[in-house]
Amino acid sequence: AFITAQQPINKKLFVQSNGALRAEKNFNVELNEFFKSPVPENIKDYVALRSDASKEATDFLKTVVSPPGDPGVPRPLSTVVFASIPTGLVWYGYYKFCVEEELLAMELEAGKMPRGFGGYGTLGPFCYGLLLGPVAELFHLPGGVNWSALGIIFIYYTQFLLYDRVNALYEEEGLEQPLTVW
Repeated sequence: AFITAQQPINKKLFVQSNGALRAEKNFNVELNEFFKSPVPENIKDYVALRSDASKEATDFLKTVVSPPGDPGVPRPLSTVVFASIPTGLVWYGYYKFCVEEELLAMELEAGKMPRGFGGYGTLGPFCYGLLLGPVAELFHLPGGVNWSALGIIFIYYTQFLLYDRVNALYEEEGLEQPLTVW
């Protein structure tokens, strides 16, 4: 019960009454698909959105390795901290990927225009942006390692969007916004 790698989401999706999906073009979804396309199939299959992911995340380790879920997998702050620090924030990247995929799916299922870029559309530009600095330095291009700032600026922008999207979800439910957008 998950969207497999063989079912590309290259358009904006809506859930119809019969459970089928219909599509309409959307830049955010297409950006996500663009950065998803070069990823090996076995990785795409592992991190595909699953309807049973939150049921499987029953302890710390299972939560840490759980793929994105529909509904989203609860990942408490303590889990985020205890998994991120020993991995040098590598796990935080996976966490960000999962949350972005879950929110994109929620927006699409609700028939909303997605404001985020999904997991691939968030981490892809961030990683390539970070690589610009070493490549520019290697080829002695003006600005050198400073080009990596593009990746950092992009990830901060997506974090701002994430906070704003989560606050909007709370507001829709009549709840107080939990996050402060800088």
